Amino acid sequence: MSERLSMRKVREILRLKWELKCGNRTIATSVGVSSSTVSDCLKRAEKAKLVWPLPVEGYDDEQLEKLLYLPTRYPLYKPTGNFVTDLAA
Repeated sequence: MSERLSMRKVREILRLKWELKCGNRTIATSVGVSSSTVSDCLKRAEKAKLVWPLPVEGYDDEQLEKLLYLPTRYPLYKPTGNFVTDLAA
């Protein structure tokens, strides 16, 4: 699983896409991430119904992160290293 993007990079991806109408490859090169990361970020933004420009109020970095990275329903499975107990889980 990849690490989350900084909200600074997320804002830049959204700005380049929605304001400047750049393509995903151009955005990826500019921001320093892969084009699939750009695509994932844009899908998350659409799912969260974000618009550009982001409203000033209510969209600080913490709120933006909560909108884009909703908590998972189930905790991620983390193996313990013990094959027998991992199978029982």
